[in-house]
Amino acid sequence: MSRALYSTVPKNTIINAEHKRKIRRVLESHPGSYFKARSLAILSQLPTHDTQVRVRRAITELIEVEHCPIVSGPGGFCWADTEEVIGEYLSSLDARIEGIQARKRAVYRSWYGTGEKTANPAVHK
Repeated sequence: MSRALYSTVPKNTIINAEHKRKIRRVLESHPGSYFKARSLAILSQLPTHDTQVRVRRAITELIEVEHCPIVSGPGGFCWADTEEVIGEYLSSLDARIEGIQARKRAVYRSWYGTGEKTANPAVHK
């Protein structure tokens, strides 16, 4: 079973192939961690019919389907050009995964309880 990369962008978002090529060229032309392009900045270089959602979906497809070394973070998207950039990104993903797992455990405990009083009254019947 193939598992797609996580993305908050709906899979049914239609991506224009030419726009995807332009997005790839924008990122390839500015490699390295010094250049971070936000989806809105990338969008400004495309025809007006695109949206930030489509830009993010196209970037996800570039990573998943075309195996492009694109990384992201608070500053935007980056075409990774060194092992250091990839390593930093993978470390960032690991930290985000740990944070999400901790939040998941906290929500679970708040609903189902840990033997103490919880916010879910059904647990205490």
